[in-house]
Amino acid sequence: LNRLQMISLPQNLQPTISPWSAIAEIYRYELIGEKKTLTDLKTVQDWQIRREFKRIPGIIDVSTFGGTTKEYHVELDPGQLISYDITLDQVMDALAKNNTDVGGNYLTQGGQNFNIRGMGLIKNLDDITTAVVAEKAGTPVLVRNLGETSMGYRVRLGKVGIDDRDDVVEGVVLLQRGAKALPVLEQVQRKVDELNSQKLPQGVAIKTFYDRTVLIHTTIETVVDILIAGILLVSIILYVFLGHFRTAMIVALTVPVALLFTFCLLVARGDSANLISLGAIDFGIIVDSTLIMVESIFSHLAHKRNPGLTVPMHITRAAREVGRPIFFATAIIIVAFVPLFTMTGVPGKIFAPMSLTYGLALTGALLMAFTLAPALCSFLLTGPIQERDTKIVAAIKRRYLAVLEWALDRPRVVIGLAIGVLVFTLGLVPLIGGEFMPALEEGNIWVRTTMPVDISFEEASRLVTQVRGIFKQFPEVVSVASQLGRPDDGTDPTSFFNAEFLVNLKKKSEW
Repeated sequence: LNRLQMISLPQNLQPTISPWSAIAEIYRYELIGEKKTLTDLKTVQDWQIRREFKRIPGIIDVSTFGGTTKEYHVELDPGQLISYDITLDQVMDALAKNNTDVGGNYLTQGGQNFNIRGMGLIKNLDDITTAVVAEKAGTPVLVRNLGETSMGYRVRLGKVGIDDRDDVVEGVVLLQRGAKALPVLEQVQRKVDELNSQKLPQGVAIKTFYDRTVLIHTTIETVVDILIAGILLVSIILYVFLGHFRTAMIVALTVPVALLFTFCLLVARGDSANLISLGAIDFGIIVDSTLIMVESIFSHLAHKRNPGLTVPMHITRAAREVGRPIFFATAIIIVAFVPLFTMTGVPGKIFAPMSLTYGLALTGALLMAFTLAPALCSFLLTGPIQERDTKIVAAIKRRYLAVLEWALDRPRVVIGLAIGVLVFTLGLVPLIGGEFMPALEEGNIWVRTTMPVDISFEEASRLVTQVRGIFKQFPEVVSVASQLGRPDDGTDPTSFFNAEFLVNLKKKSEW
């Protein structure tokens, strides 16, 4: 922005920071209308629908793409300009002055005041042709004396096509930076229903072909699936290795309690949980603190080295033994995430919320280990308790003790094997795949094509129609929308060489 201020820009043009972000396009629709021209639909979009959407809190703008914009054209005759001794600037100035409303204060008559206004906005071609440009020898020179006037269209900068319709009018709803998408989308949908049922001209309707609500609900379902699978897996593993159902349930309860604690603090901060932040949480680490605490309590209650102590006293002793190690071990993990908060750019936007969510979840788990877990143990671990290894644990112990004895007898061999495995693992690092973002099937594909820079509008339109038809040949495709060039408002700095396609897919179960 500072560099832009150092260059020469056209008159009355001031650079500003965009109020929307790169992910602001939350809703796309087309206008359909029986016996309506593209110009008619574009007029409804620009002068009615766009203004209705901008009234919704959280919507910063609505970009119109495609269609034709009506213009009045004045084609001047150079010979007539010379004969009347009139310049082009005089004609432009006359047209501007004849296309304005003016105020004339007010007039008092009797006991009333009347506001005075001059209504001079151009409404049709006759208003243009009869506009006075100058006066020669007492005779007014009109625009029609200097050339021809006609109805035309603005030079097209872009074009939108959907399926077998090569030219449609599209609206793109833009979310304000920092606004919450889901509440805004709910208001957008209500506004669409209102416009379609009450306010739009007869035969005109809004037809949605992209709604980010689908992505948000898909994300929520993905997060819920991750949470349920994680809780079930942790519960099963704990029961298999602990061999005591109530103990396993106390430990497994750490996951929902820690997540509930996290959600409460996120809501209090005004943040939101998402696929990135929740999907990265390791449930195994979350249950560690409670597992150690409950295992210590279980051991004390099973052995009861001091029969004179009550159950609460045994629990207190067990908690004191492991409390300090649990606290410091968890604190070290939380502190390890602090450097991620210093990251900037896209990595900072991703890893900072993830680190915050992870830290809050570990804090909630730590609080449960020190408070809720001992209380549940005093309530659920009553009666005679016997500490014994499960068959799986006993088998693992036997094999481990045999391996341990062999390793202690051959320390050099073990160290050499460890170094060899480390070197082999490091050699595999370049072959390991990775993804910057978690996998998420949104149900559509966004394709961008690049054509020769000097391609014409007509040739680019032909190729885009051909590509759209190729996509539609796949049975998994529901619809294909194409955008060629850029919208009239200049929000997309590209030209006819650039075409983008939104390919909406069927549900994977229907493939």
